[in-house]
Parts: sequence; structure tokens; C-alpha cells
Amino acid sequence: MSRPRLLQLFLVANALFSMLSGIVLIVMPDRIATLLGLPSFGFFAPIGIGLIGWALVVGWQAMVQRKLSLAVLLISFGDFAWVIGSAILLIGWGDALSSTGSVVISSIAILVGLFGAGQLLGIREYHREVDPTLETSWRHQVSVVVDASPSVLWSTIQDLKSIASYSPGLASSTVDRPVQPGAVRTCHDTSGRMWQEECTSITSSDRELTMRFRSERDDWPFPVSKMVGGWNVDAVGDGSCVTVWWSLDPQPSWAGIILVPLLAASQDRAIKGVISRMAGESTKARSIRRKQRARLVAWC
Repeated sequence: MSRPRLLQLFLVANALFSMLSGIVLIVMPDRIATLLGLPSFGFFAPIGIGLIGWALVVGWQAMVQRKLSLAVLLISFGDFAWVIGSAILLIGWGDALSSTGSVVISSIAILVGLFGAGQLLGIREYHREVDPTLETSWRHQVSVVVDASPSVLWSTIQDLKSIASYSPGLASSTVDRPVQPGAVRTCHDTSGRMWQEECTSITSSDRELTMRFRSERDDWPFPVSKMVGGWNVDAVGDGSCVTVWWSLDPQPSWAGIILVPLLAASQDRAIKGVISRMAGESTKARSIRRKQRARLVAWC
């Protein structure tokens, strides 16, 4: 995925503007009321406090290295809600506003709307990755570092039918043949949905696995026209780094800017749990083998 320069730019601008606006509303509420042509009812300071809180949330998203695209999507929706609220104010109470007040409220609404739109474009830049080979246009991946041997962890991952043992969201998973290109894994989740994944490549020496989701089936349950996913395990110090990725085409295509952040939020949490449980099982098995070897040596 590309570095989210555009996303960070709009988040920073949004946070700075919200912080400045909040401070102004708290420090000089009476002047703002006069400028807008409104009586000072004492609600400008609470709005200012809310804007400062908003600025902190947006600023945190701007600063973290790994952007939470669902959080950014919700921030954009919040910006658009401000625009709608401003429009309602101008339409419903425009006569009560001064001409300067109408211009100020309209200008701020336009600026906030630009922040929201720019952040959506940033989400698109973050997840958009056209892959001519896979014929997909959106991508998401998550990497998890765990304290487990790469070889032991890989043996668990390549056992395709075992995935349900580590994923609470899956009711069952079966494989129609020994693990090799062409093997098909059938998964049922706890909500009753079923889908199939076909192994297209597996390389034990590199610890890499690629699966094609059979989205062409009539019973395919997800709003995606094409999806490919993969796992790979790399050694990191005494442990492992497991990367899981998805490359897909949402259906309809315009919905990617919403569907992919939703996928990212759900799968980031789920996959981290799956890999942690796999690592825990691998570590437990390794500890048992060590104890067995120790007993064997002691017996000898």
C-alpha cells in the first residue's frame, strides 16, 4: 500500500483548523456571536471544547504510523455532518444571521467539506493498488509479530483445514484434497455463510500461500466481485512476522472507499487473534516437546 501522504495532509489540516476554531470560540465567544449576528447564549464555549476534543482525535489519527481507515471514514462522516448542520442553520435561521455571519458559516462549511472529501481520497490512496496479474484494484494487509518459530507456525498455517480451530468466527473448515495448488477449502462461519477458497500457490521454502476466493459462485456471500488472499511467514529475531493480505474488487466498484475500511477494521482484529492463538498453540507444542526430550534424557 502506498504511503498515505494525502491522507495525512488532510488530517493534519483538519486537526489544526478544528483546534484553532475551538480556541477562538472559547476565548472570545461574545465577539463571535456579534460577528454572526446571534445573541450570546453561552453555547459557543461548549462547542469550542468539543472542537478541541475533535482536533485531538483527528490529530492522533494523523500522527500514528498505521492509519485506521475506518476511523478516518467516520471522521469524514463527522465533517459531512457539520456541513449538513451548517446548511440547516443557513436555510432555517438565515434571516437571523448577519451577512458576515452567513459568509463565515458558509466558508467554514465548504472548508470542512473539503477536509472530508480529501480524507476520502486519502483512504483511496491508502488502499488502492491495481494488480494487473490478479486483476484486482484494492488491497489491505496486516502484519503480526509473534514469539513463535517460523517453521512451526508455518506448519499450522499450511494445514488449511485447521483454520476454524483458531478462528471463533468460523464454525467449520474442510479441504477436499491434500494441500497443493488446486485444493479447495470450504468455510462456514457462525452466521451461516459459506464460501470456498482455492489454493493457487504454496511455497514451503518461502513460507508463502495464496488463495483465490471463488467469488463466481452463486452462493458467494460477500459484496466483492473478485478476491485473492495470501499468507507469508518471515523470521524476525527469535520469533515470526506473519503477513496476511487481501487483493479485491468491491461490488459495486464505487463502494470500495467504504467496504475496504470496513474489511480492514474487522479483519485486523480477527486476524491478530487467529495468529496469536496459532502462536500460542505452537509455543505450547514446542514446550511439550522440550519437556518430553528432557524426560527422555533423564530416563536414559
